[in-house]
Amino acid sequence: MKFLVLVLCLSFSGFSFAQSFASGNKFTTKPISGDVMVQCTDPHFGLTTQHFECEDNRLSPEEFDYFVGPQVDADNVVLVSTYENGITSKEKSAGYKNGKSSSHINLWISSLFQHPLLAEGLNKISYVLKKSGQVVGQGQFDVQVAKGETRRCPSGFYMTPVFSDCQNPYMVCDQYFQQYNYCQ
Repeated sequence: MKFLVLVLCLSFSGFSFAQSFASGNKFTTKPISGDVMVQCTDPHFGLTTQHFECEDNRLSPEEFDYFVGPQVDADNVVLVSTYENGITSKEKSAGYKNGKSSSHINLWISSLFQHPLLAEGLNKISYVLKKSGQVVGQGQFDVQVAKGETRRCPSGFYMTPVFSDCQNPYMVCDQYFQQYNYCQ
C-alpha cells in the first residue's frame, strides 16, 4: 500500500512538471553583423552596385525546438511566456504526443507572420496540456536567454544577374551570413 501511494505521488508530481525544451532551458543570443556589396544587372542601366549593412541576432543552441513535458494522454499543448519585464508574448500551440510537442516551437524568429516565444533574460513559460479541448495537465518552467558576444563577419561581395536582388537586403544579408557561416 505504501508503495502504491509513493508511485501515485511521484506520478502526480511528474504530471505538473515539464523538463523544458529538447535542447534545455538555457539559451544564448548570438548578435552578428557585417557589410556586403552586391552587383546586379539592370536591364535598362547595366550594372548597379548596392551596399548593405547586415545585422541579425541568432539563438543558440536552437531557434525552433520541441517542448518536452510530462507523459500524459494529451493531443495539444499551449505555451505562454511571461518575460522578465512582465510582458506576455503571444501563445504558441502544437500537437502533443508521447510527452513532447509534435512540431517545433518558434522560440526566436520574428517576422511579419511569426512571433517568438522567448526574449532576452528570464522567461517564465506556462503550459497547458489538452485532450479533445479539455485540460488534462498544466505547469510552468523557466528559460534563461543570455546575451552573447557580438561577432562581425568579413566584408562580402556578391554578384547576381537578378536586378531585384539589389533591392532585397533581407535575401542578400541572409545569403551573406550563410556564406560566412553566421560569423563563426
